[in-house]
Amino acid sequence: MIKNVIFDMGCVLIHFSRNEFMSKLNLDNPEDEKLLMRETYLSVGWPMMDRGYLDEQGLYERACANLPERLHKYAHELIFEWNKWSYEIPGMEELLSKLKKNGYQIILLSNTSLRQKEYWPNLKVSRYFDKTYISAKIKMMKPEKEIYQYVLNDADIVAEESVFIDDVPFNVEAAMLCGIHGVVYYRDQKKLIEDLKELGIKI
Repeated sequence: MIKNVIFDMGCVLIHFSRNEFMSKLNLDNPEDEKLLMRETYLSVGWPMMDRGYLDEQGLYERACANLPERLHKYAHELIFEWNKWSYEIPGMEELLSKLKKNGYQIILLSNTSLRQKEYWPNLKVSRYFDKTYISAKIKMMKPEKEIYQYVLNDADIVAEESVFIDDVPFNVEAAMLCGIHGVVYYRDQKKLIEDLKELGIKI
């Protein structure tokens, strides 16, 4: 019987789109967009930040070292301010509310930086979570099996009594290899609910 529902954050609970965020800058030069993307979201510094080895300032300095000065302000927006373009995924708060009312423990497991603590409390969905696990804080990342085992041990929960929801199939597979039930979120609220009900979850 499922007792614990573990959620990813980006693209599951909140909107995150590199290309869309880049378009918000309204740059005229496609080459500038490519350069900014390469030095921010697609740089090796981004996963280093999510793992907790860099912070936003460190990533920004690395990016600026490889960018012309005229692009520095845009790099700052992409790194420090992307959440101003984000929003909560429609329907997720309602789903979380139902799960909470039905007695499930709700847990967050996300590959993200320590700055998450700045915007997370402002999200309506945050109120439903019993525990949160951030990759930068524990210095492990999905889909490494160690991060799933860490969550199981720290939260004192049983893998077979838990389900993990993520939009990345590799992350879900890794959870399943640890004995956790897995559901891939395909940006389809109806299918997600159907998949959870198939696991016996009351919604």
